[in-house]
Amino acid sequence: MERQNPDYRLVDSLSGPLITQGGKLYRCGVCRICGCTDANPCRDELVDLTCCWIDADHTLCDNLQCIAAVPLGELELMIAAEEAN
Repeated sequence: MERQNPDYRLVDSLSGPLITQGGKLYRCGVCRICGCTDANPCRDELVDLTCCWIDADHTLCDNLQCIAAVPLGELELMIAAEEAN
């Protein structure tokens, strides 16, 4: 994964509020795996595109490496929450 700004923590303070998902704390607008944001999306080199969000709270981007790093149970909870809305 390639981020345009390798020190995403500088952008983190400008992102959204903290939320709890599955007993874990995440910041809205910051990918929980790679740390990308709307202002600094990561690039998925396999498909040569920048990422987008796959959850309503914007805590996980669609980079295949990020999705693969999330436990299956958490992904199932995210899908169930999206379907309920």
